[in-house]
This record gives sequence, C-alpha cells and structure tokens, in this order.
Amino acid sequence: MTKLSNRQQLFFSGFQTNEGAYFFRVRERITNEDIGTLFSEIESSANEYSPLTKFIRADVVLESGKTVRSSLLVFKNSFVPDFMREISKTFSVKEQLICYMLVIEIDDFVVLFSRHANGQSDFKKKLSFIPAKELAGALLSMNSVFTQMRLASMNMNPDALRNKSYEGDNLSVAMPMFDSGHNIVKAARIQTESGMVTISLSTSRISKIGSVRKFIDELCEWSDRVITGIKNPYDISSTLLGQFSAPIRWEEYADLGITPAFLKIDIHELVQLMLQEGKKIFYRNSVKDEPREVSELFFERMIERCRNTFPISTPADKKTYKCDGSNSLLYIKETKRGIAVSGKKILDKLYVANDSESTKLISYLNNNRCFFVGFSDLSYIYFNGTLHKDGDIGATMQTVLSIFEAIPDMDEARTEKGETTADSTTFDEFSIFNVVENHYSEKGATHIVCDDLGEEWADHVVLMPDKVSFVHSKGYSKTGLSASNFQVVIAQAIKNIGNIRRLDIAGKVKGWTKKKYSSTNIDYCRKGDINTFAEEYKRAQISPNTIREVCIAVNFISLSKLKDACKAIIETGHHPKMSNVIQMIWLLSAFISTCRDAGLQARILCKR
Repeated sequence: MTKLSNRQQLFFSGFQTNEGAYFFRVRERITNEDIGTLFSEIESSANEYSPLTKFIRADVVLESGKTVRSSLLVFKNSFVPDFMREISKTFSVKEQLICYMLVIEIDDFVVLFSRHANGQSDFKKKLSFIPAKELAGALLSMNSVFTQMRLASMNMNPDALRNKSYEGDNLSVAMPMFDSGHNIVKAARIQTESGMVTISLSTSRISKIGSVRKFIDELCEWSDRVITGIKNPYDISSTLLGQFSAPIRWEEYADLGITPAFLKIDIHELVQLMLQEGKKIFYRNSVKDEPREVSELFFERMIERCRNTFPISTPADKKTYKCDGSNSLLYIKETKRGIAVSGKKILDKLYVANDSESTKLISYLNNNRCFFVGFSDLSYIYFNGTLHKDGDIGATMQTVLSIFEAIPDMDEARTEKGETTADSTTFDEFSIFNVVENHYSEKGATHIVCDDLGEEWADHVVLMPDKVSFVHSKGYSKTGLSASNFQVVIAQAIKNIGNIRRLDIAGKVKGWTKKKYSSTNIDYCRKGDINTFAEEYKRAQISPNTIREVCIAVNFISLSKLKDACKAIIETGHHPKMSNVIQMIWLLSAFISTCRDAGLQARILCKR
C-alpha cells in the first residue's frame, strides 16, 4: 500500500462524494506514471491551481477481501467570472472552486469520480466505453421499472424530431413503441431493487439518485458491485431497452462491407450540454492569443449550418473522409476505437469554454459524441460512439408496406399533371392529379381542392366525413425500386407539415375562390362548395375521430414488385436491388415516424 502522509490520510479517510461515476474498461495497461500524468494534465488545465492533496494508488480492501486501488487529487481553482471580467481590471476579485478527481481501479476497469477537473482526454484514450447492453445489464433485473428515457432518433430528415424524452411511472406500459428499432437510447432512469438510478449510455455514467455522500471505501464497494454486474449482465433483450436499435461491436465493422455516407452533428445535444455547463464558443488564432467570444451572428450561422446533413465523399485517404458542403473543413476518421470528427482551419481554432475550463470545439464534440454517421447500407448508423443496426428490418418492412395502397388507374399515369391548355377544365386523363381526384371522389370526398398558391399545404387537400388528406404527387417516366425518387416528394411533404399547422383557412379559401389553375380553365376547387370548405375543415379539426393524413401519390413504384423484393430480403437476405430497397424502407420509415410525431398518418398511393 502507498504510504500516506498525515494530510493524505485525512483526505483518504474523510473524503466523501455521491455514488455517481463514469465506468470504463482498461484498453491499455495503467501505470503509476499514467495516473501521475492525468493529475498533471488536470493541474495544468486549471486557471490558478492550488493543491490541497494528492495520492496515487492507495489500497482499499473490500469486504470480500479483494484489494482495489484509489487515487485522489483535490485542489482549488481560482478564476474571474464572466460578469466580473471588466470590473476586475480595477477591482481584483476572483471566485474559488474546490475540485477533485477520484480514480478507482478494480480488475480491468477504471471508475472516475470528478468535479470541475478538466484535462482527462489523453488518459481516457487508454480506456474504452462500456457497451450499452453490459452497462444497462449491470443494473437491471426482472423487477426493474423504467420511469424516464431519452432517445435519439436515427431519422436523418432535418425536420424530424431529433431527441425525445418520456417520463412515467412505468414506461413499459405507457411508452409508444412504433419504430423503436430506429431509435437509440441515450439515457434512462430506472427503479431497481437497490434504489433509483440514472444511466447515460452515451457517456458510461451511472448515478444513484438520493444517495448520501459516501467515503472512499464505500465508493469502492459500490463500484465493485456495478462492475460485477457488468461482467455478468442481465439479458436486456427481455426488457424495454431490448426493443431499441441493437449495438454492434466496432471490431465487426471492417467485415460488414459498408462505407460512411453522411454526417450529421447532433446540434441540439451539443447546445444543451453547453447550456448546462455554462459554456460559450471562443475563437483563438494561436495558443498565445487571448480567446475572443464569437459574435451572436457567427454562433447563429454555425447552428444553422449544423442543422444540415453533410454527404461524405470519397476518402481523403484510407481511413479519412471529407464531408461535402462544409468547404473542405469537416472530416471524419475511422480509428481503432470508432469514428471521430476532425476540423481544419477555423474549426480547429474554435473553443468551448466557461470560467473554469476550456476545450477545443472538435474535442468537445468528440468527447461528448454529439454526432451521427450513416452508411451505404442504411440499416446501420454510428451514434454515441457505437455502431447500431435496426433490430428487426423485417418488421420495419412490413410496417412500411402497410401504408401503400395500389390504385388500378395509377398503372396508366404517365406524368404529374399531363398536358393542359387554356381551355382545359380537368387535368389530363393519364396524369397523377386526375387519378388522385377520381380516387378520392370514389371514396366519398365532400371537398377536393388543388392547392398551388404560395405556402401550399399540398398538391391536393381533401375533406371526407372522417378524414382530412393532404396529398403530394410526384411522377417519373420509369417504374423501379429507386429510393432517390422518393427523396424530393418526401422532403416536400414533411416541410409542408409546418404549413398545415399554421391553419390560415380564411386566407387559403380566399385564394382558391373563383381562381383557375395556371393558365387553364381548371377550377382550384375540384369538388364541393368552396364556400363551405372552411366550416367543414374546422369541424373535422375539432372532431376527436377525424383522421389527418399525409398522402404521397406516385407512379414510379409497383406495390407487387416492392412486396416481392421485401419478401426475398426477409427470407433469403438477398435481392439484386437490396441496397436500394433497404434505403427506400428507411427513408419511408423516417417519413412515417415524422408524420406520427406530428399527429398525422402516412399513406402512399401507387401502381399495382
């Protein structure tokens, strides 16, 4: 055992903190020098370091007789808070924080307890995150109850809900499970037999809620119990967690035959973390320069740019890929441990900082794993430092197929609107517009309006006694299994959900009344009395039984061919257009999910 001085012994026996820590596996052997280097990095990261105590690898004997190691650094850090920066030039006053880093080593695991201790990134390179199924399995049992859950959607549409939170007495009973395979669990609060705990699967942090502060030997006992659970985890497949996307070991990545296809920054999570930690973005041209806080305009533009999905081009080298649309500043790199984001030029000079600590923006992004990477096979996505796969692509396919409706007349549809003249009173017989109007008329529509004025709601708005349909049409000359054909019309349909919600009914009706469609004699109101539209629309909106539907009408998909392709993939795992079909399924599944989140149903009218 490391011999401690009287002061060190005082802290060793008297230091207390709560049961909340980050759990890691050891990737490379940890030495005394490594712990010493970690503490030195933390010291150098402080503004004004003032030591209180430090000891390295003091032994702790557990009740089981096992010996584990504990290392502790406690120090004061002084700084001038933001609101005093100008005043301090003539009136010197500083704020003090008492900071600490406690490292517990048990078998091949490291447990980190810290407070305001920056400078851990190099040390963590010797560690690896605990896989979600092991970290969660360490805490779960048959009687565990989920009371809160935070999810990240794998839906890459920029208008989709990126993060979702649910809270209730028992989420296994109340939580909606549609499209669960396309969602990743970021964090959960769980009622276990030993109490309430929170678990962050993205950072490998476990916290026990309501626990009193514990001494170092008690923290070692708690850490050992958690690690015992990690070594022998409960099978989460039988729990609520098992319904979500399945994590895959990164070591299997090279054998999957997939390549990165797009990058998306989880800007919502990044900004939320910065707000929680009181951090802002600063620019520093070199390490010798004083950092300058970026302007509000710069910050707003950066946020807006980060809302985009960046396509990934051919590799800059074997393991590095350039992100298109980022002016050659943004890259991703495959490493032994996973995927990291890197930046050049100005991106390498931006820092995230508060009064007490500062980190490069790119490092902050990687350390908190606030990004998604999609692949050539859209069954996979990289998020939270883990590769994920849709847990049940077969079930997803069946869900997507259920929204398709084959219309015989669509077999003859050649274009969206067809040819029209100044004398035309109807759309071309062989147009999708004409097929849509005939289809809904036969279904009992009371009103059909062709909407093409400014902020359109859809190509057609249809009122039925128990349904309101917003129909978007798209035509191509060839029938096939192409996902790209869907992208434009789906993006337009999702974008117009916002227009639907603005509900300027009076203005829309005024625009439709006595108007003709684009240099023709075709009335905007295709069926029904336009003077009663607003009243019927409002009635439908307040009725609890009204179905609100976003419908896409296309002539480039054959339902029978799509069903045959899905059947072949489910039964044999092969199809000549397998990549296209899976990409289409994921795209449509994201469309369904976005509609459901907005309280709308999704439907697709197509060929037989």
